Amino acid sequence: MDEYIIDRLNDIDKLIDEDKNIIRLKELKNKIYNNKELTYKLNKIKELDKYSEEYKKLKEDIMSYDDIKEYKRIENDIYILTLEINKRLKELTKGE
Repeated sequence: MDEYIIDRLNDIDKLIDEDKNIIRLKELKNKIYNNKELTYKLNKIKELDKYSEEYKKLKEDIMSYDDIKEYKRIENDIYILTLEINKRLKELTKGE
């Protein structure tokens, strides 16, 4: 691969690592998994039928945590940004 491209990819990687949303997402992930009660609920919900009332109530309970709300918001923002980046990359590579 061209050295210029490798350098630019390294720059992008560094920008991602230093992005405030990525940093906050990592902080929230640690905070969530250090919360024993929440971790228990997150593990429990994986075992349930997603159409059951127990699942729905537990999901509602999990989503009531502020850390989860913020995590999901940031996760969604990053997903949308990723879609936009992929769209632009596709446009750039159409001619090749």
